[in-house]
Amino acid sequence: MMNVFLIIVTLYIIVTLILFGIDFYYYIVEKYCRFHIGRYTSNSGWEERTIKKSIQWLKHTPTVRITDNNRYLLMDMLTGKYRSNIIQSWQIGALILGLDSLGEEYKNEVEKEITYIITSKGEFVKNPEAIDCGLLCYSILNVCNPKAVRPAMDFAKNLIIHNIKEDNMIAYTNIAEARERYVDTIGLAVPFLFLYAEKYNQKDIADIAFEQLQLFTRYGLEKKTLLPNHAFDSVNKLPLGVYGWGRGCAWYCIGLMDSYLVINDGEYKEWIYEQIKKIADSYKNFQHDDGGFGYIMQMEKGYDSSVTAVMAYYYKNCAIIYNKKEYHDIYIKCMAKLRSVTRITGALDWCQGDTKGIGIFAKKFGVMPFAQGFLIRSFERKK
Repeated sequence: MMNVFLIIVTLYIIVTLILFGIDFYYYIVEKYCRFHIGRYTSNSGWEERTIKKSIQWLKHTPTVRITDNNRYLLMDMLTGKYRSNIIQSWQIGALILGLDSLGEEYKNEVEKEITYIITSKGEFVKNPEAIDCGLLCYSILNVCNPKAVRPAMDFAKNLIIHNIKEDNMIAYTNIAEARERYVDTIGLAVPFLFLYAEKYNQKDIADIAFEQLQLFTRYGLEKKTLLPNHAFDSVNKLPLGVYGWGRGCAWYCIGLMDSYLVINDGEYKEWIYEQIKKIADSYKNFQHDDGGFGYIMQMEKGYDSSVTAVMAYYYKNCAIIYNKKEYHDIYIKCMAKLRSVTRITGALDWCQGDTKGIGIFAKKFGVMPFAQGFLIRSFERKK
């Protein structure tokens, strides 16, 4: 009996040490990674570090943490609640867009990554299952010869179009009775559909993309501030979640800007041109004194690098499109804030983790390849 008791006690001690040891390890790693955060002596040094880190991540893309727990992390890891691979496509897509924006110097890295996604026949190595592949496909179609990747792009287009419901809007999920219309879809799917329409001369697809912008703008935005709700109900048109979720605002801005930059002149481009300016003039009022934007836009406290990186990209392009110094000043403040929260390794920190549902947002903040990609897209370098 004594031997059995000793075995049980020993096992208990070992398991306890492992559980708390893993918690302590990740606590120390997080603290160490933030040591000397933001201490760069020049913008050029900061940019080079972030680019180097992005190349590393393109080869080995880290997954985004989804648990908010700091204790018993091993249990979350064993049950699949610690990190998620589901959102990886738009993480990789943003990195490709970021590095591609820098020009020929990083072309080889980008093209090599795409060979792991698209076969020599132009098909997906592994077919995507959700519409959030749209951002990845937008990045690939920006880089590759359209004919060479046509089968994969057709597959992605059909996947997205299949989710169109009776209200003519694209649902985020393929559940038949889904009534929620998420703002995420505007940033993830709409620019790709516009680019697909341009590359393959498919005006009907551009019509679908434009209708998404119009309908979400009509039902999903708060009328005075133009802040989007996380989603709205397609039947009663009532808002779901909260207005002003920071990354939701970012998705809407991406949907506008990345669509505008790829479509030819016409009524769609004119409408988007006007909407981009309306959003720019509204959202500038929510920039914090230190240059950042919050995970809830209208809150004076609470910061999110993923939102700020997208806003830097947005206002950089607004300054070019409208030739307006005010927008460039907003952009400069964003970049200063982003530099101050970049780790010495070149990884942009303080990005809110993935959402868990409508109005249910992550409490943990860390690195996110998506934000890293948009930071690089924000650099003032000529492609």
